[in-house]
Amino acid sequence: MEKESTNDLNDVNKRGISAFHRLIDMITAILLLTEQITIIGVFLRPGRFAFSVGGPIFGGSRVVAKDDLPIEQEILDVINIILAILLISDKITITGLFITSGEFTINVSGPIFGYPKVVPSTLMLENYKLFHAIVKEHYTVPPELLSNFDKGMI
Repeated sequence: MEKESTNDLNDVNKRGISAFHRLIDMITAILLLTEQITIIGVFLRPGRFAFSVGGPIFGGSRVVAKDDLPIEQEILDVINIILAILLISDKITITGLFITSGEFTINVSGPIFGYPKVVPSTLMLENYKLFHAIVKEHYTVPPELLSNFDKGMI
């Protein structure tokens, strides 16, 4: 019975994580379409690549065409629109958030760019339960410590 409830809880957690991740994808697409953020870089790795997006709203600066030529700016705008469409259509997703001093950027990629599909995981919760079982079996831990620890994690 407990195994079923754990699986049910994992399914609920995975759906919640997926919904939150999808919401962040939609917000990123809206920020791209409203020109609040823009492409600022491309990360190349063997067999795959990802786009990095950021801007003033994230503490950075907006990328603009070097020579201020309209065609260069239009190319940047088209790339932003394509990324937004791919995010909305769930062809790509957020693959990372990078924080530096004073700014942060978001990486987006997906299977069409060689990056594996990002799927929700409840591994952290499962690892916590395994850790708890091992500690309980092999070490003597004061019960009040475990009860305080459990209140914060479950």
